[in-house]
Amino acid sequence: MEAPGASDVNAYPTLTIRLQDGQLHLVDPLDVLKECVIFIVFPNSRSANLPIAISLAQSTTVYGEQKVGGRTMHWAGVTSALEDLKRGAELLRLAGSWKGTMTQINGEFVSDPFNAYLTISCYLQGRQCASQAAHCHRVIDDPFHQNFDMFTQTVKIDTTYRPNLGDVVVVATDHVKQYIFPCKRMLEQSLFHSQFKFEQAHRAAPQDRIQAAAVEYGINICPFFDSSKFREVGAREVEVVLPMKMAGSPGLEMKNGPRCQGEGSLNGTRDGYGRRR
Repeated sequence: MEAPGASDVNAYPTLTIRLQDGQLHLVDPLDVLKECVIFIVFPNSRSANLPIAISLAQSTTVYGEQKVGGRTMHWAGVTSALEDLKRGAELLRLAGSWKGTMTQINGEFVSDPFNAYLTISCYLQGRQCASQAAHCHRVIDDPFHQNFDMFTQTVKIDTTYRPNLGDVVVVATDHVKQYIFPCKRMLEQSLFHSQFKFEQAHRAAPQDRIQAAAVEYGINICPFFDSSKFREVGAREVEVVLPMKMAGSPGLEMKNGPRCQGEGSLNGTRDGYGRRR
């Protein structure tokens, strides 16, 4: 005996596709995938958003529906055209988490459709900007520094020294390297993935580790993503307060505190009230 719905599944694998010109065509689903950057399949749902999702799907470049096991499945193919991507992103937001929904982006199945929606939305914002770098890139402190804080992307230097009343102190300067990080979305995502961090001893290049993390986070689908943009761009000055007896310490090495990198230069002394002398 033939299982219920088997005739639907085993039918000739063609879809009725409605193109934007309103014409109807029968095409092979595999051909649809070749033309689209996003391909979404979602079932009828009890969600109140189903009519909106169907309307969005019907407004994309290609749309079709087919009975599978007695259940209606809706298909939407989205191209890289700006308005089409906007519809595709909203469709991901509405139907991406429904049971039975499947999503492919650039021919690869996506396990986290909502994260893909966030990435595509970020990309769409970038397309509206005059400068891609202004949208995507962020300047961060030296991520290899032992006091680098991933949450703020800055190096925090705390000498643990607190001057007492009447102490004579000097104010020295240290220089913290700064880098261009190529993806602000990845920095935001990294806050929730503490396992990702820069490791000085790692044999892979920093750019390759950024690219590998982007694959893990699903950010590599963004056309703007380019890990090769990670590079050193300069340094910023940091004030360090020291007791006078430590002013000549090599490399500004502090007792019971972190070692600051770079050469320190005296730029004044202060008394215990913090006033310059």
